[in-house]
Amino acid sequence: MCAKTYTQEQILSGIRIVWSWAGVIVAFIVSFVLFIPVGVMVEFINARLNPLPEGIETFGDLARVLSAIILDQQSEAASCSTP
Repeated sequence: MCAKTYTQEQILSGIRIVWSWAGVIVAFIVSFVLFIPVGVMVEFINARLNPLPEGIETFGDLARVLSAIILDQQSEAASCSTP
């Protein structure tokens, strides 16, 4: 049984491949460890600083509320302009 011998260049090439995959794995771990908690924290702060009014859960709800506000402003402006 003969043992296979590798050149120094082959060994270094294998090490580079292993380290490149290790870098990819570390990048994924860092993204989960750092970016996801930061996103959760930003979402929490945004919810505290800019809460939505009660009853708005979808864009349809938001459209209804905004249209009611706009209609109120238009009717108020029309009543002020008539003598």
